[in-house]
Amino acid sequence: MGSKTRQKTIMGLGEYHLHFPGIKKDEQEFRRYLRMSVTTFDYILNKVQSLLMKNYTNWHKKRIYPEERLVITLRFLAAGLDYPSLHFSFGHGVSTISEIVLDCLEVLLITLTPLHMPMPSQEDFERVADEFYEKCNFPHIVGAIDGRHVRIKKPANSGSLFYNYKRFFSIVQQSVVDANYKYLMVDVALYGSQSDGAIFNTSKFKEKLDTGKITLPDERELPESDIVAPFFFVGDGAYPLRKDLMKPFRGIHLTDEQTTFNKRLSRARVVVENAFGRTVSQWRIYRKLIELDPKNVQKIVLVTCVLQNVLLDLEGDEFMKNLPPVDVSEICMDETEENDEVVNEARNVREKLIEYLSYA
Repeated sequence: MGSKTRQKTIMGLGEYHLHFPGIKKDEQEFRRYLRMSVTTFDYILNKVQSLLMKNYTNWHKKRIYPEERLVITLRFLAAGLDYPSLHFSFGHGVSTISEIVLDCLEVLLITLTPLHMPMPSQEDFERVADEFYEKCNFPHIVGAIDGRHVRIKKPANSGSLFYNYKRFFSIVQQSVVDANYKYLMVDVALYGSQSDGAIFNTSKFKEKLDTGKITLPDERELPESDIVAPFFFVGDGAYPLRKDLMKPFRGIHLTDEQTTFNKRLSRARVVVENAFGRTVSQWRIYRKLIELDPKNVQKIVLVTCVLQNVLLDLEGDEFMKNLPPVDVSEICMDETEENDEVVNEARNVREKLIEYLSYA
């Protein structure tokens, strides 16, 4: 950076004023810069700008307008820049940058969640089931559930609460996704030491399932069959087997029918791992340790999930093809412990599905 550019940055005329207008005229450069199209950015700005119109100023008392505040926040997520780096890039104080990012995360969450990650209705679940059946040839699946670790700096005086079995500190994101990698529901557990099963048992998702706040379609005949079965989510062996949550058989001495069931279920369940991979690929903040309070990291997780849905809704295939592959083996939850909780009703549902898949 030359001396004149450095001087302008110090005076508050940073990256946004010097470079962003030119970047916005070049679609490819803009996508590299903010990981989305200009059209998607303008859509998001239109939704949030009224709530971002505040009198935040830098030390020269120049007003920081909504567009710049959104750009700073998206650079924080898309490039994984920390507050000191954003301070040097945009010419605002570190405390101002922090205030801008945390406020904008809250506004994005409040504004975009009802539009792009609302609580699914019965009709939504029926659509999801149709998509899973079309893509995975497995009927009545209304979502795939799993968890992943989000790497964080160890919080002060936290002991081993955040230390996971993969030997790093984390919080845990548990999510349900549809067949197109969209997030339907997201829970964030603050303690990385918890297992999939423990997180599920204390999650809002389970509470809503148990209290009927998640309204699944009524059970009905499976396609081209007279076998009646309920609709259900799918998870790995760490989850309990329930009427509304199917999981694979475990063990090595399985029947051919059980093996077929496991393979077909795995084809559907892996969608959630792929969704996690796309999130990590899109938002480079996840490529490193996040040095913020866990409650603020929780906001980051929720916002990036909503933004992924925005990108899928607005850009679709274009968004998908621009994502490089990412290895998610380190961050996804492993089946460290098998959940043996089984009820007869759930076992009967799984047997019905085995019967159906044996000739479907």
